Amino acid sequence: MINALKTAIWKKYNGSALLKGALKNGLHYADAPDGTLFPYSVFHFLTGIMENTMGEEHENIVIQFNLYSNDKSETATMFDALDDLYDKCSLAIEGFTHISCLREFVYAPDTQIERVWQIVAQYRIIMEKN
Repeated sequence: MINALKTAIWKKYNGSALLKGALKNGLHYADAPDGTLFPYSVFHFLTGIMENTMGEEHENIVIQFNLYSNDKSETATMFDALDDLYDKCSLAIEGFTHISCLREFVYAPDTQIERVWQIVAQYRIIMEKN
């Protein structure tokens, strides 16, 4: 299930010239390689819950994207492109029927940590096994 969802996220990203342009140094899973230059994003899975509602099993998963740049306005542009692509989107997840993908949380601290600006965005994905 995790691999199928990661693949769906990658396919959505690879099909978006806008997001790929905003994340000049890529979208990475779990951690960016050492030495990756800004701007870039990392995504990972926070939670995954199997739910049974009226006899139907659903996977309820929260993913988090961390957007990094050394330019504050660039992080906002990156977030706009990310949110345009993933909030309320349709994902093609092999072996599953996609039900929803909704942004739940965004945190954009107005501080710079070690000369790095960051925005954190979380999305809830609900899907049903075929």
